[in-house]
Amino acid sequence: MNPANVALQPSPWLIGFLKNYERYRPTAYKPTATDRWTCGWGHTAGVNERTTCDVVTAESWLRQDLRDAVTAVKNAVAVPLTQAQFDALVSLVFNCGPDPLHKTLGAKLNAGDFAGAAAEFRRWDRQAGKELAGLEKRRIAEANHFTGEKPIALAA
Repeated sequence: MNPANVALQPSPWLIGFLKNYERYRPTAYKPTATDRWTCGWGHTAGVNERTTCDVVTAESWLRQDLRDAVTAVKNAVAVPLTQAQFDALVSLVFNCGPDPLHKTLGAKLNAGDFAGAAAEFRRWDRQAGKELAGLEKRRIAEANHFTGEKPIALAA
């Protein structure tokens, strides 16, 4: 953990980005045939085919899932981050779990290779080994935000 990152918190950009890509769904669904049940804004913990939620519950789940992703980023990243880099990494972890931080992306980042870390975002656009266009767009948008480049449209 880098002390410079301790004060970083999810920005309004991140909340909007996640809500746009995750899309609120009040009833459980599977984004793909091999995926886990999901409800609210991308919430999966404890969700099954009968799970439903209202907006208040979905907001609570989103805050908890964000706390988990923030903790993972803060614990794994040893270099100081900008707000944009932090938000992009939290979005990636929110969607993929902490694995990217423990693989090549995290190794490059912690070595100070920010460009190399940004290039690794695109490696996380697969589900069950299959590249998905929606994930590819999301990873490009996250990488662009990480590097400060103009982001692509938010639509998934």
